[in-house]
Amino acid sequence: MANDKLSHKQMLLPLLSFAVVIMVVVILLMTSLAIWLTELIGSASLATLCLAGVFILIAWMIYIVWTRPVVDYINEKLDTIYDVAFAARNGYEVARSFALKILYNLIKHP
Repeated sequence: MANDKLSHKQMLLPLLSFAVVIMVVVILLMTSLAIWLTELIGSASLATLCLAGVFILIAWMIYIVWTRPVVDYINEKLDTIYDVAFAARNGYEVARSFALKILYNLIKHP
């Protein structure tokens, strides 16, 4: 079967399976890391807080480095799309108003 002939199901199932397996691996990794840190520190609460702090820091850095520029780019594109749609709507309203005036004048003065 050619690669360009793949159906949506044939593409979606491997991607979803991969995502599920990665999520399970991350959960197991975090759990084992928490258990190891608990044995090292002696407090499960403190170990969990340390891990949460590390992952919050990682998430913040991912947001600053990768996500924020993407969100800014999407917002810029959405603003452009809004401006184009607004201009098209105004152009439609002007053309409609002009056409109605012409039709009104044609009907009023045959």
